[in-house]
Amino acid sequence: MQETIKVRLPADCLREIFENLSQEKKSLRTFLLVNRLWCETVIPILWRDPFKLKRTYNSDPGFWTTITRTLLSCLSEESIILFKQNGIYPPMIPLEECKPTLFDYVGYCQNISCQDIYEIIPQIIGKEEILTNVSYYHKGNLVENELWKLFITRCSTIKYLELPNISLLDYYNHDLNNRGSCLSHL
Repeated sequence: MQETIKVRLPADCLREIFENLSQEKKSLRTFLLVNRLWCETVIPILWRDPFKLKRTYNSDPGFWTTITRTLLSCLSEESIILFKQNGIYPPMIPLEECKPTLFDYVGYCQNISCQDIYEIIPQIIGKEEILTNVSYYHKGNLVENELWKLFITRCSTIKYLELPNISLLDYYNHDLNNRGSCLSHL
């Protein structure tokens, strides 16, 4: 009877392999389920540009819901309170159910565009409210600002950033000065 020897590759070797497969998003998603080490190694690669998956796999109707749920779970307690105070209750996940995530998903993001933010806003506010509520504009601005704040304060190495207007940088200038290097890779 032959004895099976199990060999574990170190995390840096796995990272190198997965980086070479970074364009194979479907494969990377299956690697998440192998074990914790593989999951910890793949998550930063997938979340480097999570919105690229939508551009690549345009057929998944639940894509924005999944991304939005994750982002809601990454929001600060202050943002959640602000949403509640302004009557913003995302239809897909109650704010009370937003639990801290196991990974700092937002911290891994390197590519952020205003189009991606604009896709998320109706998911949080509710698509029905777009047409029926006059306060949508106010709520939309509030959600947009909180999402930008989330990305600008939590992303450590932003390589691509498409802002709707430069005044957002002034708005978060204090956070940027405290973080220093988050925009140094642009």
